Amino acid sequence: MMSSKVGLQAMKRSPEIGRIIAYFFIIVSPMAIFIAINFKTQGPFLVKIADGSALLAFAIFTMQFVLSARLQWIERPFGLDRIFRFHKLMAIVAASLLLVHPVMVAAGDEEFGWSLLFSFRLPWAVLLGKATLFTVMVTAIVGLCRRIFKIEFQKWLLSHNALAILILIAGFVHGSIVGPDLKNHVLRGYMVFFIIFAALAYGYQKIVRPFFSWLRAYRIVDVKQESPDTWTLTFAPQPDRRTTPFKPGQFHFLRLFRGKGLPREEHPFSISSSPAKPETLSSTIKNSGDFTALIPQTTIGDRAVLIGPYGRFSYLLYENPATIVLIAGGIGIAPLMSMLRHMRDTGATNNVVLIYANKTERDIVFKSELDAMLHAQIPPLKMVHVLSRPDESWQGERGHINETIIQRYCTHTLQSAAFYFCGPAGMIESVKKTLIKLHVPRSRIPRPLRFMATSTPARAA
Repeated sequence: MMSSKVGLQAMKRSPEIGRIIAYFFIIVSPMAIFIAINFKTQGPFLVKIADGSALLAFAIFTMQFVLSARLQWIERPFGLDRIFRFHKLMAIVAASLLLVHPVMVAAGDEEFGWSLLFSFRLPWAVLLGKATLFTVMVTAIVGLCRRIFKIEFQKWLLSHNALAILILIAGFVHGSIVGPDLKNHVLRGYMVFFIIFAALAYGYQKIVRPFFSWLRAYRIVDVKQESPDTWTLTFAPQPDRRTTPFKPGQFHFLRLFRGKGLPREEHPFSISSSPAKPETLSSTIKNSGDFTALIPQTTIGDRAVLIGPYGRFSYLLYENPATIVLIAGGIGIAPLMSMLRHMRDTGATNNVVLIYANKTERDIVFKSELDAMLHAQIPPLKMVHVLSRPDESWQGERGHINETIIQRYCTHTLQSAAFYFCGPAGMIESVKKTLIKLHVPRSRIPRPLRFMATSTPARAA
């Protein structure tokens, strides 16, 4: 019995393993060809290491365009948040390999030696390599510290994309002229293929997909205020089309085409509607920045481009136990509401505990609908509101979601329930640590969602 369970888990993880193997095979293949070609040739060993590290960095860098293209075939087994974190990690790896390159060349080069690192009296192609490396370092540092520097996301994204293209082209020119590796026809052709691959991924993300998404753009059919600072936008597909299938809890990227002067930026938002009702779909959005502050100016009839769905934050993608605990902070209720609505619409019999934190009673989103679910008990629901700034008449829980509250309402289900939680980063970390402290099995804690219901999730180009 145990071996069959292990085999089932391995089968479930096989898409992940296959894609990981494919990725690493692709990035190491140019270096493998380089080693095969240059294994017996004359030349300083350190320079060979330098050229090999540069080739590996170049391959990683070209694949960054593929990782950031939000291709669903790549994203589906992992979730987009994990893909973007991996994207950031590999950027650091590539930058580190490029830092190794000039040091190894200087240590092994007999003609210029260490002057390669400090002198500017060098061939132009070498200087181009220096400038490219400097650009890589600046791009990496700014990307990692964007919030510290308080750089607005859309401005950073435009510059990040432009610099990435410049680095790719300059790096190839530098290697073709200076390095002996790209003078080999086989290897040069291989690297040209890499550049074409990156260009196709970038073109698909920036041109092809937006074009076809615009052709099947949705129409805004309802704009509803849910709380003083939260609104729900409802989208309907064109008459001859249906909504894109999604799983409850997933998110999509939204671009609104509204009146003159209103931004048309693309932002990710959780889907708050139920996939069991495919006639329309909706996103519930809180005012949390410049873009979301303008959501109330959206009007019925405006057009919207939706790209997705993405993410693995859905109770349908994991083991489905008898009891499910949903923990929400503020607008973090949006993806959890999609799950609740789906359970209601499909007649699910899971016992559900909803612990929902807000500042005041006025901030509770979907209050009347949640009360109706509680009354109908479809699904069987226990609901706990926690307010941090309640008025004197409030009879419910006060403060913040903590170990005491979780134990009070989940005592008999801690070891058997699945926990899904979404909200601010501080709440996410607190809840996760609490569940681990209470010995909830990690397999019962699917990856939490950090406010994909707002405009401030982790994103990449």
